[in-house]
Amino acid sequence: MTSYGTSGRSYLLRAQRELATGEPDRLFYAAFELRAGIEARLQEYLECQEHVPDGRKRDWQTARLGASVSQAFGVDKVARVKIRDQRAGVTRHTFFYTPVTAELQQLGKRLGDYLHTVPYRPAENEWWSSFRTAVEIGCHLLEDATEGTLLGPPLLNKKTGHLHLPMTLPAGLTAADVGSRGDNVVLDVRYFETLADARGDPA
Repeated sequence: MTSYGTSGRSYLLRAQRELATGEPDRLFYAAFELRAGIEARLQEYLECQEHVPDGRKRDWQTARLGASVSQAFGVDKVARVKIRDQRAGVTRHTFFYTPVTAELQQLGKRLGDYLHTVPYRPAENEWWSSFRTAVEIGCHLLEDATEGTLLGPPLLNKKTGHLHLPMTLPAGLTAADVGSRGDNVVLDVRYFETLADARGDPA
Protein backbone atom coordinates (compact mmCIF):
# COMPACT_ATOMS: atom_id res chain seq x y z
CA MET A 1 0.00 0.00 0.00
CA THR A 2 1.39 3.40 -0.95
CA SER A 3 1.45 6.16 1.65
CA TYR A 4 -1.36 8.70 1.68
CA GLY A 5 0.20 12.14 1.29
CA THR A 6 -1.46 14.91 3.27
CA SER A 7 0.10 18.01 1.72
CA GLY A 8 -2.07 20.42 -0.21
CA ARG A 9 -0.36 19.29 -3.39
CA SER A 10 -0.99 15.60 -2.64
CA TYR A 11 -4.70 16.21 -2.18
CA LEU A 12 -4.77 18.17 -5.44
CA LEU A 13 -3.11 15.39 -7.44
CA ARG A 14 -5.64 12.85 -6.17
CA ALA A 15 -8.53 15.19 -6.99
CA GLN A 16 -7.19 15.63 -10.51
CA ARG A 17 -6.89 11.87 -10.97
CA GLU A 18 -10.46 11.32 -9.81
CA LEU A 19 -11.72 14.06 -12.14
CA ALA A 20 -9.78 12.65 -15.10
CA THR A 21 -11.67 9.34 -14.92
CA GLY A 22 -14.74 11.09 -16.33
CA GLU A 23 -16.97 8.94 -14.11
CA PRO A 24 -19.78 10.78 -12.28
CA ASP A 25 -19.33 8.83 -9.05
CA ARG A 26 -15.65 9.84 -8.84
CA LEU A 27 -16.66 13.50 -8.57
CA PHE A 28 -17.59 12.91 -4.93
CA TYR A 29 -14.10 11.64 -4.17
CA ALA A 30 -12.54 14.52 -6.09
CA ALA A 31 -14.65 17.00 -4.10
CA PHE A 32 -13.47 15.50 -0.81
CA GLU A 33 -9.82 15.65 -1.89
CA LEU A 34 -10.25 19.28 -2.95
CA ARG A 35 -11.82 20.34 0.34
CA ALA A 36 -9.08 18.60 2.29
CA GLY A 37 -6.42 20.12 0.02
CA ILE A 38 -7.71 23.64 0.65
CA GLU A 39 -7.60 23.10 4.40
CA ALA A 40 -4.15 21.49 4.20
CA ARG A 41 -2.70 24.39 2.23
CA LEU A 42 -4.03 26.93 4.72
CA GLN A 43 -2.56 24.87 7.56
CA GLU A 44 0.80 24.75 5.77
CA TYR A 45 0.90 28.53 5.70
CA LEU A 46 0.03 28.83 9.38
CA GLU A 47 2.31 26.07 10.64
CA CYS A 48 5.56 27.99 10.12
CA GLN A 49 4.30 31.28 11.57
CA GLU A 50 5.61 31.68 15.10
CA HIS A 51 3.22 34.51 15.94
CA VAL A 52 0.14 32.34 15.25
CA PRO A 53 -1.19 30.40 18.28
CA ASP A 54 -0.95 26.62 17.96
CA GLY A 55 -4.69 26.24 18.40
CA ARG A 56 -5.37 28.23 15.26
CA LYS A 57 -2.90 26.14 13.30
CA ARG A 58 -4.88 23.01 14.17
CA ASP A 59 -8.26 24.36 13.06
CA TRP A 60 -9.91 22.29 10.36
CA GLN A 61 -12.75 24.56 9.21
CA THR A 62 -11.89 26.50 6.07
CA ALA A 63 -13.49 29.71 7.32
CA ARG A 64 -11.52 29.70 10.57
CA LEU A 65 -8.26 28.80 8.83
CA GLY A 66 -8.82 31.48 6.21
CA ALA A 67 -9.49 34.09 8.88
CA SER A 68 -6.29 33.12 10.72
CA VAL A 69 -4.22 33.36 7.53
CA SER A 70 -5.74 36.75 6.70
CA GLN A 71 -4.97 38.05 10.19
CA ALA A 72 -1.44 36.61 10.16
CA PHE A 73 -0.43 38.02 6.77
CA GLY A 74 -2.64 41.05 6.22
CA VAL A 75 -2.44 40.50 2.45
CA ASP A 76 -4.25 38.15 0.09
CA LYS A 77 -2.29 38.80 -3.09
CA VAL A 78 0.39 36.81 -4.87
CA ALA A 79 3.85 37.84 -3.66
CA ARG A 80 6.85 37.58 -5.94
CA VAL A 81 10.28 37.69 -4.32
CA LYS A 82 13.36 38.06 -6.49
CA ILE A 83 16.76 37.58 -4.88
CA ARG A 84 19.14 39.88 -6.73
CA ASP A 85 22.92 39.55 -6.52
CA GLN A 86 24.21 43.11 -6.19
CA ARG A 87 27.77 42.33 -7.23
CA ALA A 88 26.89 40.34 -10.34
CA GLY A 89 23.86 42.44 -11.16
CA VAL A 90 21.68 39.37 -11.79
CA THR A 91 18.63 37.71 -10.27
CA ARG A 92 19.64 34.52 -8.50
CA HIS A 93 16.22 33.09 -7.84
CA THR A 94 12.54 33.99 -8.02
CA PHE A 95 10.00 32.66 -5.54
CA PHE A 96 6.24 33.05 -5.24
CA TYR A 97 3.70 33.06 -2.44
CA THR A 98 0.36 31.93 -3.89
CA PRO A 99 -2.55 32.43 -1.48
CA VAL A 100 -5.64 30.30 -1.05
CA THR A 101 -7.96 32.90 -2.51
CA ALA A 102 -11.34 33.86 -1.09
CA GLU A 103 -12.90 32.40 -4.25
CA LEU A 104 -11.26 29.03 -3.61
CA GLN A 105 -12.25 29.05 0.05
CA GLN A 106 -15.87 29.76 -0.87
CA LEU A 107 -15.85 27.06 -3.53
CA GLY A 108 -14.49 24.58 -1.01
CA LYS A 109 -17.42 25.31 1.28
CA ARG A 110 -19.89 24.84 -1.59
CA LEU A 111 -18.37 21.48 -2.48
CA GLY A 112 -19.44 20.29 0.94
CA ASP A 113 -23.05 20.58 -0.22
CA TYR A 114 -22.39 17.74 -2.65
CA LEU A 115 -20.96 15.41 -0.04
CA HIS A 116 -24.28 14.14 1.25
CA THR A 117 -26.70 11.49 0.11
CA VAL A 118 -28.42 12.66 -3.07
CA PRO A 119 -31.63 11.66 -4.90
CA TYR A 120 -31.31 9.77 -8.17
CA ARG A 121 -30.41 11.98 -11.12
CA PRO A 122 -29.84 10.69 -14.69
CA ALA A 123 -26.42 11.30 -16.20
CA GLU A 124 -27.74 14.08 -18.44
CA ASN A 125 -29.14 16.03 -15.49
CA GLU A 126 -27.72 19.57 -15.20
CA TRP A 127 -26.81 18.88 -11.57
CA TRP A 128 -23.92 16.63 -12.68
CA SER A 129 -22.62 19.25 -15.09
CA SER A 130 -22.63 21.91 -12.36
CA PHE A 131 -20.87 19.52 -9.98
CA ARG A 132 -18.16 18.75 -12.54
CA THR A 133 -17.65 22.44 -13.32
CA ALA A 134 -17.20 23.23 -9.62
CA VAL A 135 -14.59 20.47 -9.26
CA GLU A 136 -12.75 21.62 -12.41
CA ILE A 137 -12.61 25.21 -11.18
CA GLY A 138 -11.50 24.01 -7.75
CA CYS A 139 -8.65 21.97 -9.23
CA HIS A 140 -7.47 24.95 -11.26
CA LEU A 141 -7.54 27.31 -8.27
CA LEU A 142 -5.89 24.86 -5.89
CA GLU A 143 -3.18 24.21 -8.47
CA ASP A 144 -2.35 27.92 -8.40
CA ALA A 145 -2.50 27.99 -4.58
CA THR A 146 0.00 25.12 -4.31
CA GLU A 147 2.29 26.37 -7.07
CA GLY A 148 4.28 28.79 -4.94
CA THR A 149 7.16 27.63 -2.78
CA LEU A 150 6.94 30.46 -0.24
CA LEU A 151 4.86 29.54 2.80
CA GLY A 152 3.69 33.09 3.27
CA PRO A 153 4.51 36.60 2.10
CA PRO A 154 7.67 38.24 3.51
CA LEU A 155 7.05 39.40 7.08
CA LEU A 156 9.38 41.81 8.87
CA ASN A 157 9.82 41.47 12.62
CA LYS A 158 9.97 45.11 13.69
CA LYS A 159 11.61 44.25 17.02
CA THR A 160 14.51 42.24 15.58
CA GLY A 161 14.67 43.61 12.05
CA HIS A 162 14.70 40.04 10.74
CA LEU A 163 12.71 39.04 7.67
CA HIS A 164 10.62 35.88 8.00
CA LEU A 165 10.54 34.08 4.64
CA PRO A 166 9.77 30.37 5.11
CA MET A 167 9.71 28.20 2.01
CA THR A 168 9.84 24.72 0.63
CA LEU A 169 12.95 24.52 -1.52
CA PRO A 170 12.31 23.76 -5.19
CA ALA A 171 13.82 20.53 -6.50
CA GLY A 172 17.54 20.84 -7.05
CA LEU A 173 18.06 23.80 -4.69
CA THR A 174 19.67 23.79 -1.27
CA ALA A 175 19.50 26.45 1.42
CA ALA A 176 23.06 27.48 0.49
CA ASP A 177 21.95 28.06 -3.10
CA VAL A 178 19.33 30.54 -1.94
CA GLY A 179 21.77 32.58 0.15
CA SER A 180 23.86 32.72 3.28
CA ARG A 181 24.90 35.22 5.93
CA GLY A 182 27.01 38.04 4.50
CA ASP A 183 25.68 37.77 0.94
CA ASN A 184 25.32 41.10 -0.83
CA VAL A 185 21.78 40.62 -2.10
CA VAL A 186 18.60 42.66 -2.40
CA LEU A 187 15.10 41.25 -2.14
CA ASP A 188 12.75 42.68 -4.73
CA VAL A 189 9.23 42.10 -3.38
CA ARG A 190 6.15 42.85 -5.45
CA TYR A 191 2.49 41.93 -5.16
CA PHE A 192 0.05 40.89 -7.89
CA GLU A 193 -3.58 39.91 -8.24
CA THR A 194 -2.82 36.59 -9.92
CA LEU A 195 0.07 34.20 -10.45
CA ALA A 196 -0.14 34.80 -14.20
CA ASP A 197 0.32 38.55 -13.61
CA ALA A 198 3.33 37.89 -11.39
CA ARG A 199 4.98 35.63 -13.93
CA GLY A 200 4.25 37.99 -16.80
CA ASP A 201 5.66 41.11 -15.15
CA PRO A 202 9.07 41.85 -16.70
CA ALA A 203 10.42 43.95 -13.83
